[in-house]
Amino acid sequence: MRMRRAFWVTLAGLSLAGGAALVISQPLRAQLIWQIQAGAPDLSDVGVAMPDGLRLATDVYLPAPGLRGTGFRGPAVLMRLPYGKRSYGEIRFWVNILLPEGYAVVVQDMRGRGNSDGVFAPWPNEGADGAATLDWITAQGWSDGAVGTLGCSALGESQLMLAALNHPAHRAMVPMGAGGAAGTLEGRHTYFGAFEGGIFQLASGIGWFGTAGEKTPGRYAPEGGDLAAALQTLPIIGAVRRLRHDPTDYEAFLEHFGDTAWWNDMGYISPEDRPTVPAFYIDSWYDPSIGGTLALQRASRLAGAETQTLITPGTHCSYLGADEPGMVGDLPLAPQGRAAPVGQILAFLAAT
Repeated sequence: MRMRRAFWVTLAGLSLAGGAALVISQPLRAQLIWQIQAGAPDLSDVGVAMPDGLRLATDVYLPAPGLRGTGFRGPAVLMRLPYGKRSYGEIRFWVNILLPEGYAVVVQDMRGRGNSDGVFAPWPNEGADGAATLDWITAQGWSDGAVGTLGCSALGESQLMLAALNHPAHRAMVPMGAGGAAGTLEGRHTYFGAFEGGIFQLASGIGWFGTAGEKTPGRYAPEGGDLAAALQTLPIIGAVRRLRHDPTDYEAFLEHFGDTAWWNDMGYISPEDRPTVPAFYIDSWYDPSIGGTLALQRASRLAGAETQTLITPGTHCSYLGADEPGMVGDLPLAPQGRAAPVGQILAFLAAT
């Protein structure tokens, strides 16, 4: 059995004979931590074909002892993300949780990210790309045809774009902190969670596009720059250029706020969408787009989907709670531990 989250190691500060320090680069350190926590995928960087011929890099983790000699055939959980499928902590966490429960875990870099073809954008391709990936999963010998989806923020919003298509293999979704997908539901127009009452949210909008919104393949870090100075830039359409010079969709977001058809083409959920995929919506009280999460839950329920909703203390993507005492604003937050929400998520996936 591959080694999984059995222990933590300190990778910095290792010494060689004679007292010389062993310096490990950040990419290598991240990869070593990944191997210790989550193990190597059974299938690495499979190029899954999309309808337009592009291929998206996809990893598959199978319940031990792996693909060969077991005859494994069972359900899968799909996680799609723009942050690097083998460096993102949420993926490592859920690989460790889901494999012992008998799920195959499929993790995919969105188009234009990592080793995937194409040009990244939030989120015009996520419905069709997700559906093509479900087609691929269900055609594999290890799949029993049932696929759930899971993940927070971007990993949650992509689930909702997929759910709008009601793919027959999409048996359950757990979108967390994903209220930014709400689009024009209930007249909100809060696309990407970047707008509130028609006002662009500088901290979240400039912060995300300046640090994670690049269209340059393989680049996950900002070029540098002073975020505090960028937030004071006028007119605000020039703010992200203070942080990076490669292209993003930041300017397009500002220019198209009043163009509902443009946002519908970008994949955001509208009142015409009727997602019937069973859904467990999870968010935190201090998430800026919690209103969108509740609107999405109501839309699912009105479409006839089975829904559950869990709202936890904390901020964006803190749905697992806190292991140590902390603060939310001026309010003390007692430790909750992670067992309760994880158990609820697993129970939901098992029931659907």
